[in-house]
Amino acid sequence: MPRGRAWTQAEVGSLLALVGGSGEAALLMASTSRPNEALWQQISRGLAAAGYSRSVAQCRSKWKALKQAFHSERETRRRAGLHSPRLPPHYRAMKSIWKAAGRPVFRERRLLGSGVAGLLQSVQQLLVQILQTSRQQQALLESLASDTVSHLHLLSHSLVQQCGELQIVPSTSCNSIAPGPGDALQLLGCWRVATTLWTFILAC
Repeated sequence: MPRGRAWTQAEVGSLLALVGGSGEAALLMASTSRPNEALWQQISRGLAAAGYSRSVAQCRSKWKALKQAFHSERETRRRAGLHSPRLPPHYRAMKSIWKAAGRPVFRERRLLGSGVAGLLQSVQQLLVQILQTSRQQQALLESLASDTVSHLHLLSHSLVQQCGELQIVPSTSCNSIAPGPGDALQLLGCWRVATTLWTFILAC
């Protein structure tokens, strides 16, 4: 038989029968790197005896595909709660081999990788939320700072006006009264407050 041709249903059935009757279902069903070349040679010879010419590599590759399809279908049915009697080809045979193997977990490394990917995605979403919150807080602080500066400008302008009024002395006659020491001290205090406020405004 030429290599690379599709497996027939009869070939797959014979392959599963040989795997199930090998006594090494647990080894073949589990994800393991344990050497099993001799076992696959035995299965390849069993197929040849049944009239199917398949190499060790072809047998191993087909078994891997069957195992992946079985676990994918089982997980899909478990999550969806499906109990339909309509099953994919060879699903019952694969399930029997899986039960005989002790119901092993399939491809733990891949599942671990999926968990890490999920964790990274959660961390990424958390960082986005933190960034959005920081931007909102920054906008609020900028708004408060702008309002504070506006109020300080108004206060500074009012103080400057008050201090300017203290400097205005009526001079309608030569007998005008000059400002006293108290007025000078008040004027100096207003000027210091205005200078301090102006310095703060410039710093903002």
